[in-house]
Amino acid sequence: MFVMTLAELIVVLEEENPEALLMEPREQFDACIVGLGYRFHDGPLAMYSADKVIGALMEEGMDEEEAQEWFDVNVIGAWLGDGTPVYVWDDEMLCDTSVASATCVSHVVPKNCRERGL
Repeated sequence: MFVMTLAELIVVLEEENPEALLMEPREQFDACIVGLGYRFHDGPLAMYSADKVIGALMEEGMDEEEAQEWFDVNVIGAWLGDGTPVYVWDDEMLCDTSVASATCVSHVVPKNCRERGL
């Protein structure tokens, strides 16, 4: 199994789907990306850990309730077109995303990326 780094994942997004949106500010939210997601004819898309996004909001000064409400309304509740990211809760992943070096199913490089040598 080949595991992508965040930098490699961003390259795949830029090359395969330039319309894929990334949460801003990138310095705050890039660390919340846990893999690539796909939706019917859309993909690859950035896949974020909902738990990490809420944690990042709390680090900026929101309490847990405020962060959860902001996430529900302004993040997961927002449709920004076909490039809208995908969100997943950590307890729904096949790995522990709290461990920086975790090998996650969500990080497995899709076959078309492996064929291109990414």
